[in-house]
Amino acid sequence: MALRPSLLPLLAFLLHLFGQALSQTCPHGCACLSGRVQCDPTRQAFDRPWLFNTSMPSPLPSSALELILTNNELRTLSNSALSPLTSLSLLDASFNILKSLPGDAFDGLVNLRTLKLSNNNLRTLPVGIFNSLSNLTLLDLSNNWLAGFPDGIFSPLKPTVLTTSSFGGNFFSCDCTQAIVLASVPVTCHQPVSVKGQLSTTVYATGDPGCTPPTLSNAPQASTVNTTQSVQLHCGVSADPPGTVTWYKDDQPLLLDHSHSTVTRQWSLVVNSALHSDAGSYYCNATNAVGFLESQPVQLTVLEITCFDGLLSSHETDVDCGGQYCTSCQNNKRCTVDSDCSVGHVCLGHHTLQSGLLYLSKTNSEYLTCGVQGIPPNNLARRLRGSLRGRTGPLPNLNASDSLSSILTEIQNELATQLKVSRTMMNNFRLQAEERHTEPLYRLEFRMTSSSVRTSLETQLHAGQLGGTLTFNSENDVALTL
Repeated sequence: MALRPSLLPLLAFLLHLFGQALSQTCPHGCACLSGRVQCDPTRQAFDRPWLFNTSMPSPLPSSALELILTNNELRTLSNSALSPLTSLSLLDASFNILKSLPGDAFDGLVNLRTLKLSNNNLRTLPVGIFNSLSNLTLLDLSNNWLAGFPDGIFSPLKPTVLTTSSFGGNFFSCDCTQAIVLASVPVTCHQPVSVKGQLSTTVYATGDPGCTPPTLSNAPQASTVNTTQSVQLHCGVSADPPGTVTWYKDDQPLLLDHSHSTVTRQWSLVVNSALHSDAGSYYCNATNAVGFLESQPVQLTVLEITCFDGLLSSHETDVDCGGQYCTSCQNNKRCTVDSDCSVGHVCLGHHTLQSGLLYLSKTNSEYLTCGVQGIPPNNLARRLRGSLRGRTGPLPNLNASDSLSSILTEIQNELATQLKVSRTMMNNFRLQAEERHTEPLYRLEFRMTSSSVRTSLETQLHAGQLGGTLTFNSENDVALTL
């Protein structure tokens, strides 16, 4: 039926009122015309440059039929801003930086026909987000970071809504227990590598209990082997999808040479004919599309095979012990450093005494053996016997339990007897020890109270009855180095 000419002015007036009312609620920076609200800062035709940043424009006219939010910096869509738009038929939020959407983002938009969310950063979609969109005819989720969907998320939609172009440019995982999207709408797989680029009608269902991250069923164990022996470190992994396993040695990815070290189909590491360089800390890392795990580090110890032949090899400090490759030596076994000895023992001859004295010379192998740290019996007494050559009687035994003061008293008595002077003629008696090259030196320091002490010292030293070096630091201070 043709419109009566008399009604045309009235219709024009009503359209003017509608447009005026719409413009009164149009958000700043947007263009509102005939039910279309355009908030795209790149549209220079409006000559109203602006930037929404991360927030929705406000207020939005409730009578809007189309809402264009393209080319902004929106990180999410607010239901409180969209739900009043009950007449909305088109929503375009493409080319933003949407990372996630609330499950009620589109609740109440029962008249929505077109929804465009392409070219964003969406990685997942919440369950029920499309429940109100039974009248939707076009959905565009292309060029996001989607790897899969919750099972049944598209069931409220008409079968004709989804097309191949709805999902292009995403990162779908086409393995694991798969949820059917739509049998007639294949998507392009991104992972696993074996099917990358292929089309599939099923993708990974996020939250599906059939998709499981790696779990460790057989962890690697610490092992000790001899050189030339082979060893296997297990890494039993259960995962859906299976994923991959990488071995690490001393926190670095292990380089396999496929002859000396290989990995089995069950991800066990096999080291053939072990070398000393194979010793270290090992662990495995398992990764699939759902998650990853890392085993606890374990130690692989490689022992030299000659450490068990009953012979003294060049790298050992005693038969089958000590050195760089063999186990530590027990008590009274020969050594060169503390690490040659078992726990609780040290290499005697390399330590100061509890009283601050040194052991006998390192050239004396009698004391370069493993033992409990303490003063070796008669250690200092033997040194004194070699220095106080005029002494014919027995010298005292000095033990680890002796205090420094008691040791000094014994030495002072011996020296006074040797010099044929009274103990009272030697005051401020001290004993120091220092190491010169490989020979420890005992330095006796005291102050003379009589010139007869100096005369006796010089006489016996010249007569060869006193070993060592005599130094007069001043008229009364004397230092005797044994």
